[in-house]
Amino acid sequence: MNCILQKFYSSRSGSALIAVYSTIAILSIAVFTTLQFLLFEVSHTNSRSAIFRAEQLAHNVAAIAMNPKVEPHDPLLTGGNAAGSYSAVILSEGSKLAINQFATVPRRKVLENLFENWGMDGNEAKDLVDQLIDWVDADSRATGNGRERPFYLARGKPDLPFNRPFVDLDELTLVESYPKLARIKPDWRSFFTLRSSGKLDLSSAPAELIAAVIGCSPTTAEHFVETRSGSDGVALTEDDLSFESVDEALDLLMTYGPDREAILPLCSIDDPVKRIVAVGTVGDIAVEQVWIVENHSSTPAVLDFSMRQLRL
Repeated sequence: MNCILQKFYSSRSGSALIAVYSTIAILSIAVFTTLQFLLFEVSHTNSRSAIFRAEQLAHNVAAIAMNPKVEPHDPLLTGGNAAGSYSAVILSEGSKLAINQFATVPRRKVLENLFENWGMDGNEAKDLVDQLIDWVDADSRATGNGRERPFYLARGKPDLPFNRPFVDLDELTLVESYPKLARIKPDWRSFFTLRSSGKLDLSSAPAELIAAVIGCSPTTAEHFVETRSGSDGVALTEDDLSFESVDEALDLLMTYGPDREAILPLCSIDDPVKRIVAVGTVGDIAVEQVWIVENHSSTPAVLDFSMRQLRL
């Protein structure tokens, strides 16, 4: 009898011990899960706080850059401390090519020059420009080897082309020959704008756009940009060459005769639309804000705004 009771109590003790261990294990998992959740929440909260502070820094330096009295090389545009840093650059929107103003029959040669300098075959360049013109113009007649509605309709795209100016650069991706452009120049977006006054700003435009508009060699355009950047060879610094007129810039480009008269209406030296790129950084988090501002030198008006988080 004692033996049976001993086995019974021994069995009950073993079961109880297993139950205790199971309870401890469950509680441990619960505590661990809760702790991980709390750590995640703390980390997430800290991250959101850092993003917010970075946005504030970017916004504040953008406000400084919008002041008409602030020059592109002003030391107020950079600063910071251990808690965070900020910087801003003031760029001319005219340093990009106004696609709507140049996708026209009279100015098509500029786009052809550009696409060919980027490595596109001459006939492919002409076809792409034809298609851009057909997209922008209001009529339904195909330009050269362009594409009007019957072409797109046959391919299940009845709403194309829009027959109006581009309102978003992403619309270029809908043009039939766009893949050829994307293949030769993946970063093509950084060379076009929809917001400038329509002329190329010779005070800040890159060499490849200057070569396309002026019709000069890429080497001549590169030499012009080097001279324009001053003795330090760095753009947006105090020693940059300042032009008093478009004629002065064209003199440096050695552009004379009838070509000069045709080029003059395509160029400027100080586009009234500016692109302010402001960056705020807190720890390993950076936020970039891009402000497109009209009449920067008098009464600034914001035309467009975008923001993104950068990877550091």
